[in-house]
Formats: sequence, C-alpha cells, structure tokens
Amino acid sequence: MRRPYRALMKLIKNPTFEILDNMNASRAKWHTIVNEKLNKLLKWSLSNVPFYSNLSFEEGNAIEDLQRFPIVGKRELSRERSAFVSRIRLEGEYENSTGGSTGVPLQVLQNKEFRDYQRAGAYLFYTWAGWKPGDRILKIWGSPRDVLHQTKNFRGRLISFIRNEQIVDAFRISAESAIKYVDCINEFRPQILECYVDAAYIVASEILRKGLKLKHRPLGIIVSAGTLFPSMESVIEEAFQAPVFNRYGSREAGGIACTCPSGRIHVNPFTHFLEVVNDKGERIREGTGKVVLTLLSNLSMPLIRYSIGDVATVTEQETLCGCGREWQTLERIDGRTGDLIRKRDGTTISPFFFIHFLGVVHNKGFIDKYQVVQEDYDRIVVRVVLRDSFKPDNQVVQQSLGNLISDIKAVLGNEMEVRIDFCNHIDPAASGKYSFVVSKISHEALGK
Repeated sequence: MRRPYRALMKLIKNPTFEILDNMNASRAKWHTIVNEKLNKLLKWSLSNVPFYSNLSFEEGNAIEDLQRFPIVGKRELSRERSAFVSRIRLEGEYENSTGGSTGVPLQVLQNKEFRDYQRAGAYLFYTWAGWKPGDRILKIWGSPRDVLHQTKNFRGRLISFIRNEQIVDAFRISAESAIKYVDCINEFRPQILECYVDAAYIVASEILRKGLKLKHRPLGIIVSAGTLFPSMESVIEEAFQAPVFNRYGSREAGGIACTCPSGRIHVNPFTHFLEVVNDKGERIREGTGKVVLTLLSNLSMPLIRYSIGDVATVTEQETLCGCGREWQTLERIDGRTGDLIRKRDGTTISPFFFIHFLGVVHNKGFIDKYQVVQEDYDRIVVRVVLRDSFKPDNQVVQQSLGNLISDIKAVLGNEMEVRIDFCNHIDPAASGKYSFVVSKISHEALGK
C-alpha cells in the first residue's frame, strides 16, 4: 500500500517535496546553481563564522574565488570547532557526528534547512531508481545507530511507517544468514532496495551461489557506505535482476552524488560543490585525486573545502548526459584515502587492484569473505574466510592464494611481505561499514 507521505509533509508545511520538485524540474547548468548558492554561503561565512572572517571573495565569481579558501580536514574542524560555528543561531539546529572511519571522529552542527535539502536530495536519488512517494523501501543497513533508532525508538518507528520503509540489520551479515534477507524482500515486496554495498554483494552472491529465486523484483538497488567495484555491481544486478544506483555520501555531509538513470554519477548542485584535487591541493579536470566538498545548505557550521578523506576519478564529459542534466559528473568513486595501499616511495595502489584479483581472478569459489590489511609499508596481510566445504590445505586454495601472493609482489615489489591469515569471520568497523582494503599507515606517517 502506498502511503500519502507527500500529502502529510505538505499538511505540516514541510518544504521537502517543494525542494524536490525544484531539483527535478531544473535543467540549469550546475555552475549556475552552485554559484548562486555559493555566493550566499561565502557572504554569510565571512560575516558570521570566525575562521573565515579575514578572507574575501568576488561576488558573482564564487566558484573560482573559492580556491583562495583553505582546504580543511577533520583534525582542524575537531580541534578548532568553535571557529567554524556561526555566531548566529538558526532554526532547528542539532548535533550530528561521524564515528571517524578515517581515524578522526567529527561532530558537526546542522540545522533544519540542511535537513530539508538532504531529505529532498535523498528522494531525488530514489526517483532516479524508479521510486514514487509512498513506494516501499527496504533498507539492509549496517549502522547499529540507524537500525536501533528506526526499530526501537517510537518516533523512528512512526516515521518508518509513514514513509513505508522497513529496515533490517546487516551489521553481522554472513553467507549463512543471507537467506533471511531474501525472505524479507519476498515478504515486504519493496520497490527500492537500499543497502550497504557489502551487504548487497554478500546477499547477491548467495542468491547466485545457492540458486535462490526472488519472488519479487525491486525497481532499483541503491547502494552506499562503501566502494562499489565493477565486479560487485555485476553480481548485484544479476542476482536481483534490477539496475544498481551507486550513491555517494557521508553522515556529516549527507547525500552528495548518485548514478542517474543514464548511468553517470552526478553531484547534486543544490546541496554540494565537489572538487577533485591533486596532492598540492590544486583542482584537476582529469584523473584521480582527493575529494574536497563544500556543503551549500548548512549555514550553522559551514563546511567549506572540506577534505572528506575520499578519492574519486573525474573525466571531461564530451557529450550531454542522456538524463538531460548538465551537472557535475564523477567517473567513479575510488574509496577512502585509507583504502589506498602505499609504498614507501609515495606510490599508491588503488583498491580496485585487490578487489579484482581476490574477488575475480584468484577466487575459485572457495572465498566467503576477505580483507586486505596493510600493516606497514612492507607488510600486507590478506585475511580470508573460507566457505564451509574448503580447508586451508586444499590444493585449489593453496595454488590460488600462492598465485595471488606472486601477483601482489609483482605490483608492489618482491620486498613486500605478504601473509595469508585464515579467519572464521571478519567484522565490520564500529560504524557498520566494511572495507575490503584497509591501510594502517598513520596520518602522521603520511604527513597529514
């Protein structure tokens, strides 16, 4: 049953769907939208936020002048928090925090305008996957904080009911438990399936491995909270027989970008301006670099040129996207800077390398779960959970993992020590997010 959520929001004079309609109707070029919002943000920040009081910009040319502003990271925002908070209090302010998957927790002040724009942006991305207001959404979610809020908190349960959402805990998802998520899909019959990337991949892998049949086919699968690798996307699409939409966001920044119906990853210009910069902090138009964000709808604690700790790839687009939007486009989201393997000489290796070789080339059907951990510049540990029918001394296991070690050394150098650790299980981080590749090289060692 589709519930009249849009009508209810209008009744209580919540502007979310009005903002959504504007986002959907707009065909303005992204820089026009961003420039207008950025002018407002920078004027406000220079007048009301201590950290920016000594800076200046040329009104009307905000996108270019933004490069005069310093790039800030979680450490500055945490240590000098009061300097980034506006002197003027705004409607509906509240605290939000991120658990610090990069090693630095962060608490930010947000407000009603930010929440309204983020909710509208979330619905925009849902519509790209085929959703209409009131359609069912099943969330296979890995964050205990969100799961508990929406299942044990009365207000959370009420909101989930009105929105026609159901949330199931994917914090300790495994191959053995994957069948229960298939049952949930068949029983709830959601139009949209919203999942942590690894949760969707594990359930999809088990559907294909066990030959399970879904009685209900969702319109679209929205995945987030992790890096969607091509091999994972193909498995998810095949299992659910539905297109996959890669959504990029974070708790402190909200929903940033998503795959549109034509397959490109667009940044929402109503909520964010995104820069990809090189190691010198300079914007690049082509290639891979660090993501620097400016949030366009939070005046309570403006995040301007915020280095979120992620890596993305951009490519000049020569043709207009089939969806008709002339919005910022990302070629792909490569993951967190902490997911990059680093050599002592400064060379970095994308996690795509390990995902491809472990998940595709050397996976002969015996790997249930894995994680690559860089302990130091010259030491890597590959953690492997075997499927029930395989043992560590199995000939196929030994041969495949031996070839894997050879391939890793061929790329990283023979001086790299590579160890295989067989595990019973691999837990996600406290946030519920699971990383296939983790680097333990400290920020101090990297000079950050």
